[in-house]
Amino acid sequence: MKTFPTTPFDWFNFTAQNCNSNALIQFVLKFDNLLDFELLKKALHCCLIAEPILCCTFSVKDDFPQWTDIHPDISKLCRHIENENPDVEISRFLSERIDAVKECPVKIELITNNKESFLVLKTHHALCDAGGTLQFVRMLAEMYSMLACNSEFVPESKTPKRGTEDFYEYFGITDKTARFNQSMLSDMQSTWGTPVGNNAVEQIFTYQIRQLDKSNLQNICQFAEINKSSLNAIVTVAYHHALVKILQPSDKCKEIQFTANLRKYTKNGEANTLCNLSNMYNVQLPTQGSFEQLVQTAKQSIDKILEQESILQSMLACELISTDFKTLDSFYAADWENVKKTGLCTPMISNIGSLDKEPIYFRNIKPIDMYIVSPAFVGPSFMLAISTYNEVMTLCSAYYKPSTSDEFVKILLNNMYDILKKL
Repeated sequence: MKTFPTTPFDWFNFTAQNCNSNALIQFVLKFDNLLDFELLKKALHCCLIAEPILCCTFSVKDDFPQWTDIHPDISKLCRHIENENPDVEISRFLSERIDAVKECPVKIELITNNKESFLVLKTHHALCDAGGTLQFVRMLAEMYSMLACNSEFVPESKTPKRGTEDFYEYFGITDKTARFNQSMLSDMQSTWGTPVGNNAVEQIFTYQIRQLDKSNLQNICQFAEINKSSLNAIVTVAYHHALVKILQPSDKCKEIQFTANLRKYTKNGEANTLCNLSNMYNVQLPTQGSFEQLVQTAKQSIDKILEQESILQSMLACELISTDFKTLDSFYAADWENVKKTGLCTPMISNIGSLDKEPIYFRNIKPIDMYIVSPAFVGPSFMLAISTYNEVMTLCSAYYKPSTSDEFVKILLNNMYDILKKL
């Protein structure tokens, strides 16, 4: 039996599945051609060979969990459904959970009708973050393409190298405790949260999306250039602006929590794939002021937060605080109880950026649409995901109702959509 080490970031994301989140990163791809299911199944099998951590379960038998390999039934990891109403099946499959203690941390489903294919992929957040899941999508497409050319293709198996090891090598750090400077840590205290419905009853997964077309995206980029800001700052301010309009806080400033992919702080960059190598940060934004002023403030604030030393210290803090899994698990559970009691949980945004920086082809078939579905949360926890593909920006929120209401998400996304479309 093979085992592979876990990281404190794996632990943190694993614990969410027992508290406030389904702990899943999911992608939806749409094609105007039919994919070959048998070839797709073989492609997934090749991925399992190339990245053996995909064949593992998350073992929590001691204070330091390990990824432990199993021999999965590929038919349970890769399924094909024919459905003339694909949206219904997409929603159903997105709602499926993964029990990382008992199952492999990945599942895919191909949904077809007479003329279209939809591919939905999910990974457990204990395995990897959104950046890692995107790399899994690309690897699956690569394996599919290789097998289409050579049905006997078998990839080489490699030993998983997890992200934090590469990260600290990049900074030349051997003694984490000596390098840690606690005075540089920013305040991550929550001062507000989204409206909370009934979280004492069974929670039902659902999601909503809004999409801005090519002309809208071009206008947003032009607005960013004129105002010396960035796309990231603009969508963050639009999110903040919409929340302020709905919740009407009396404070002069309110925080938004955002995630940052830290793979650029490694020697291998995006080649460092199936791991958790992202962290969360708070940016404080005024609740009043013109949109133009706010996006400049956001750009400056985000840039400062993402300076190298700040990034390093936040990572060190997470690692050094997480002395063992059971302590972290207890801390997370107690924190969730406090969140439910106070109703305070900073709204989060995950902006994975452009999904087609690198071409994605399943042999000669390219997705015509693609977007990320971030982890679904129980209110008052809440996350919004932003992604762009083929010059279309998708706003997506996955959540559990009735703790978070459909009406709140509808109003929020409509407000954001209106703000961004008018730029």
